[in-house]
Amino acid sequence: MTKEVRDALEAERRFRILNYVLSSRKIAAELRDFAIPKSTFYRWKAAYEKEGKAGLFRKKPVAKSYPGQIPKEHVEKILELRSQYHLGPQRILIQPASRDLPVSEVIDLHYCIAHLLSLFF
Repeated sequence: MTKEVRDALEAERRFRILNYVLSSRKIAAELRDFAIPKSTFYRWKAAYEKEGKAGLFRKKPVAKSYPGQIPKEHVEKILELRSQYHLGPQRILIQPASRDLPVSEVIDLHYCIAHLLSLFF
């Protein structure tokens, strides 16, 4: 069974449970019978009301921030120095144009670039 089929079946299961429990007078008792926490049920209900049946599908988690990410300006500057002068991380660090770049970012980005190049060449 593929992942897409499993996700569709799970969404259908949630939809049926949602409809059955909402049509019942005793929501708490029905949820106990299905062994579903109230918080999960109401999260499904809110997603269904907001997005319809598509809201019942499992969504991938999305990171809100990337605390260890190298700033875009630094990446652009390092790439510019690499392409303009064809230098490695040690030489980039001694260039006058790179005085404001942290050492760790230059070296981390160098190894990322080297890894990407090794994948393609």
